[in-house]
Amino acid sequence: MMKKINDNLVIFQDDRMENNSFILINNNKCLVVDPSWNGEKILKYINDNKLILQGIIATHLHYDHVSDLSLFSDNFNNINFYCSKNSNDEIAFFEKNNSNGLFFSKNTNLNKFNIIYVDETSDIDDFNISFILTPGHCESSMCIKFNNDIMTGDHLFIYDIGRTNLLFSNHMKMISSIKKIVNELDKFNLALLIFPGHGEWSNWEFVKNNNLYIKKYME
Repeated sequence: MMKKINDNLVIFQDDRMENNSFILINNNKCLVVDPSWNGEKILKYINDNKLILQGIIATHLHYDHVSDLSLFSDNFNNINFYCSKNSNDEIAFFEKNNSNGLFFSKNTNLNKFNIIYVDETSDIDDFNISFILTPGHCESSMCIKFNNDIMTGDHLFIYDIGRTNLLFSNHMKMISSIKKIVNELDKFNLALLIFPGHGEWSNWEFVKNNNLYIKKYME
């Protein structure tokens, strides 16, 4: 499935795990968020619309969000790859145990990318973008705000939150990050759209009123 949300945001969803991938657009430039298993469709859209790819952003480094990275390294030279400043341990684990299957995919060669570690002061030229680091589901987890939309990866879903029983997960950090993201999102309009890494999306007002974990941890 492909849906154009507005002139600046296009979403792709793969059927296998309802993985959401995004193209962020500013004029003729674009960024890709979480290519997961939507890589071929994304590349076609970029080429068909004559967009200039400025880089790839990962909400986190689990394979089902960045599994198609190699498609981009095959088509672009030394492309920028943006990830959380907390990603070092996960990248080191992948490079040592790249058959594990939890991070990236077996055919990913990170040496073909220009890795850029971001924090909450980072931005990307020509894009109205900011980052909120949200460790818990894994250390590399972060949310990406672009214009009036926010991509929350596997940190926050419409009714649920990401699991915390995986390698580099931490339930206490997840609770802290849930409180942090609620406080950050409350600074914006309730119509702000929340786009998780899987499944359906909605506005912040709906998520805040219907997500059981937000109600639990913000009491």
